[in-house]
Amino acid sequence: MEDQKVLIIADFNQRTANGITIRSFFKTWPRTKIAVCDWSGSIENSYVEEITDYYILGKTEVCFIWPISLISKVNESSKFRKDNLLRAKSKTNSDVNLTYSRSRRTFINLLQYTGLSQVRKKVKLSTELRNWIYDYKPDIVYSSFSTIYEMNLLLKLKKEIPVPFIIHFFDDVQKSIKSINIINYFWSSRIKKKILNLINGNVLCLTVSPKMEHEFTNRYRKSFYNLFYPIDPELFKKNALSFSSKEFNTSKKKLEFTFVYTGKIDSDTIRPIKVFIKAIEDINKYKHYNINFKIYSQYHLNAWIEGIGEKVVKYFHGKAEFSRIPEVLSQADALLLPLDDRPKSVSYTKLSMSTKAPEYMISNRPIFLLAPKILAVSEYLLSNECAFHSDINSSIKTNIIKFIENSKIRSQIAENAYYMALKHHTIESVGSRLRTLINNHLSNSYK
Repeated sequence: MEDQKVLIIADFNQRTANGITIRSFFKTWPRTKIAVCDWSGSIENSYVEEITDYYILGKTEVCFIWPISLISKVNESSKFRKDNLLRAKSKTNSDVNLTYSRSRRTFINLLQYTGLSQVRKKVKLSTELRNWIYDYKPDIVYSSFSTIYEMNLLLKLKKEIPVPFIIHFFDDVQKSIKSINIINYFWSSRIKKKILNLINGNVLCLTVSPKMEHEFTNRYRKSFYNLFYPIDPELFKKNALSFSSKEFNTSKKKLEFTFVYTGKIDSDTIRPIKVFIKAIEDINKYKHYNINFKIYSQYHLNAWIEGIGEKVVKYFHGKAEFSRIPEVLSQADALLLPLDDRPKSVSYTKLSMSTKAPEYMISNRPIFLLAPKILAVSEYLLSNECAFHSDINSSIKTNIIKFIENSKIRSQIAENAYYMALKHHTIESVGSRLRTLINNHLSNSYK
């Protein structure tokens, strides 16, 4: 079947994890058959060479609810086609703003705790957006979401556009509110109702892990299909092939060993990173160890200090653009993948697959997994012997020492992970599966 014209309604920002991931999903799709409607941002950050149709949602479609509207504003809506794209794409790229004042971060945390972040915006289907979509004439609509207000817009579009939809779940949105039980129950029930309405009818439902596929198929009584996060092996090939596992030599005064982490700081990662730092600092007091830890993150140092404390400054090495990630990972003897084991965190992360996992796997560096075994990412890595596991408890120091002293284990899990990534996570293999799922869905739709 010939590739169809797809309208992508999602975060398409080249500087966010989800944006980079969605770009990778459609890397093998003909770019002349892609149009992008980004939830927010700018054309500079959404632009991809040869894709010529863009719509950036703004105040024509979206507004903040009161009183959030007193301190936050929505940018103007903007659409781009060949006639004005050349001028727009020539602008200087702007950074993702992940730096906030303490009072603003406190306010954002309050919104997340109460669940009001799910409805902090109101949406409407504007005439401009409707006309832009009709002019493009999509054959299928692909979207991912994380909030109720985004689902509200997708529900409006489903009624308006008589084509099949693809809804891609990256996280368990229904479990995204981490608050007291009565608040959790209220939002979980409301989100579930919205999801059921959204996936009803001619909709192809995708997930990012086998565990999520199984759970959602049972929970929502509809077939879901897993699609792994993709990576481009060409970006990692040069650095990945240069790896050799460091041997532990007791004749040396100090064992030099470097862990690297390239990720976020939030409620799901703060505690395990704290525990890890405390463990390596204790280990370094022994005469044979000098364990280094390097953090690279899009999040500003202030956010790290607020979450971990002042001591994190010595480990923080700033931001690494996505293009630099292969080089950064190649500097490591091992890579840290941390996730919290507290119930409220586990309820949200249990079904997700970390975007870091395939990047770590293709780097040919051993993964030190500091996370509960019940998580989807843990089950996947451990069942395929692609990581060394440690719980977040008193045994962590023993596990770190065992890990760094056993070069054979490290070499084996690095090799296993590398070949699993080549088999299941390349842009080509993931793109081929996506194309097959879409074509099968369309064939069934038109029967």
